[in-house]
Parts: sequence; C-alpha cells; structure tokens
Amino acid sequence: MTCHNPSSPPGFVWAVILLALLAAGCSPGLIIARQLRVAPNQQPEWLTKPGRWMPEAKVTLTYEVPDPGRWITHQWASVGTPPVALRLGIIEPGHYGFEPSGRWETNKSRSVFRFEMRVSPDAGKARSTNAPRGTLFLLHGYGLQHDVLVPWGIALAEAGWRCVLVDLRGHGDSGGKTISFGIQETDEMIALVSELERRNTIAGPVGVLGDSYGAAIGIRWALRDPRIGTVVAMAPYDKLGDAMEGLRASYSRWVPAAWVRQAARELPRQLGVPSDALDTTSAPALRPVPTFLIAGDADPVTSIDAVRRVAARLGPDTRVQVLPKSGHEEIPYEFDALLSPVREWFAEHLR
Repeated sequence: MTCHNPSSPPGFVWAVILLALLAAGCSPGLIIARQLRVAPNQQPEWLTKPGRWMPEAKVTLTYEVPDPGRWITHQWASVGTPPVALRLGIIEPGHYGFEPSGRWETNKSRSVFRFEMRVSPDAGKARSTNAPRGTLFLLHGYGLQHDVLVPWGIALAEAGWRCVLVDLRGHGDSGGKTISFGIQETDEMIALVSELERRNTIAGPVGVLGDSYGAAIGIRWALRDPRIGTVVAMAPYDKLGDAMEGLRASYSRWVPAAWVRQAARELPRQLGVPSDALDTTSAPALRPVPTFLIAGDADPVTSIDAVRRVAARLGPDTRVQVLPKSGHEEIPYEFDALLSPVREWFAEHLR
C-alpha cells in the first residue's frame, strides 16, 4: 500500500510565489491569504515537495499492508452547492491483526518519528458477521489525504466500527480548486452523511475522529449536525490566526510575523465571512457535543491552552488528554497512549 507521509504542516507553500510578487508591490498578507485558499492538491509539486522549499517531514509512515484492495473500498460522493466530488475509503469491521509501532530515530542529525503499521496477511477476510456498532468518519489534516488515517481506520474497524475515511475538499483525489477552512467543508460533511444514508452506508450511531484541520472541521460539523454523537479531536486549533503563527514560527521563521497576522485578517474577508468565523471556538453551536480533545505539550501549532479553550466552548461533557513531549505531527500516531482511550470513548458515547 502506498502511503503519503505527512509533510511538515503546509499552509506556507506560497513562499516562492510571495517573493516574486513582492517585487510588484503587492501586499504580503493579501498574497499569503490568496495562496492559502488554493486547494493543496492544486499546488505545484516542485513547490510543496519536502526538502526543497518545504522543510522535511518530522513523521515517516511505513505501512506493511498486503492487498489493501481486499479490505478498503473506495467510493465517490458528489455533495454540496456547487457540487464537489469527494473520494472516500471505507473499512468494514473485521479482524486485521493490527500492529502499530512508533519510535523516534535520528536521521542525518534530525529527529524523526517513525510510525510503522502491520496487518495480518489475512486482513479483512474475517469480516464481522454482526452489524457495525456504528459509523465513524475520519478527517485528515491540512495538505494530507485519507491514507494517513488508515491506521485509525483499521484500529477502530477491529473494534467493530464501520470507518469512512474522507479526502476533504481540495485534498488527495477530491475535487475543489479552493478551500475555506471549514465554511464549505462543514456543509459538505453534513451533505455527505445524507448521501451515505441514501446509499444505506450509515449504520448505527455516527461519530467523527479528526486531526488538526480535520479536527476543527469535525467539531464545527458536530455542533451543527444532530446526527453526530461525539467527536475525537486531535490537536484542533482554537483561533486559525494563532495556528498560522505557530506554523510560521516552526517551519518558516524567515517569514515576518506581521505578514502572517495580516493574512489571518485578510482570509475571512476573502471568504466573505466575519473576522472570527474561521476560529473553531466561534463556530455556530446548536447543541453541546461530547468531545475527546487531545493535545501535545510540545505542539508549537496548537497549544494546550488553545485546546482547553476549545474544551470550554464545547461544554461539560468534554475530556482533554495531554500527551507529554508530543508535537503536532506525531500526535495521531501515539497509539500506545491513545488506542485504548479512543476506543473506550466511542464505545461509551455511541451506544
């Protein structure tokens, strides 16, 4: 199985374009905001490939998975207005012999978190004869695609859940030339549940697991859609502008902080929404949602305080777990710390 390693969180793939346009007298913040709206899968490979203009990834994924076509089914769904085609990967409950392993290594004087996953050669053959306990949607981070969450799809399918892994708009193989940091994406997720209900793909109660950008979208979605029973959100940002600054400080220090602040102010104007509309804690809330929030105490993008502010917004039935020494990229692969509590959370809140 081919896996796309998480690169250092993108969002600053505009760096080279920025330098070119500055000479023309354009506003740096405006340039950055415009480039942030461009779908990650529309960015030129020469600009986004780690190791050239982008920093090298801090996480390396290795999947030893025989014949994945036997146990992951891919579908397309056209949702939203105007319609966008989203690519889905569906993993059914069954026995997969899932063996995760994560460790830090030194690679050319750099510390890299290597995550490996193995499954049984008979993975997927022993499908559960029982109905799924429920349906879980898995939403990836910015600039990535659904295969980076395949380990969670398998781990939760082994626990009896039908897992739907989504390439969000403008990511992976999905359509959409622009993204909106949760505005269109939330509407599309609501429509996706309706479409999968029509196809009889939704079984039992529905939950969401998301990472970073996907976590923020998952929270926004659950606050509006009463069909979502609970959310597991790994490193969700509170204010988008703060997350952008964390990315700048961690991966593009040469970019002046004032440019990023200007871009954070400009981005909502370009989308035609209020200034705080892209912040997770400002998402419209129709109801409280039980949410399991996960933070890393070495995360430069989403601080523990930011995650706790999200928790305060969501109400009393919210749990926060802090992972010691864990940074933004490796949080989703801390299976030793997270596998049991995540499975238990879904079991408790999606009865």
